[in-house]
Amino acid sequence: MDVNELEGSKVSFYFITHSTSRLDTPENFDSPRMREIFREVYRHGHEIGIHPSYNTFNHPENFNKTVAEFKRILDSESLSYEALGTQRIL
Repeated sequence: MDVNELEGSKVSFYFITHSTSRLDTPENFDSPRMREIFREVYRHGHEIGIHPSYNTFNHPENFNKTVAEFKRILDSESLSYEALGTQRIL
């Protein structure tokens, strides 16, 4: 983020918040480390978005779980959706 900010660029960060296969991230998005990453990206004015998990293609229930988990994380951190540019995919 720092290098991009020096150049006046904004960055988009996409997270797989709901694991549907062993190919997805095993990251715990309730961990203090991940919550701080979300808050830091937000504070810096960069975009946070969803990266659909491996088994969301043709599986709307998995995609909906991914979106719900993403919204839960943002809500629990009081991060607004509009400021994050997520309205394109929600």
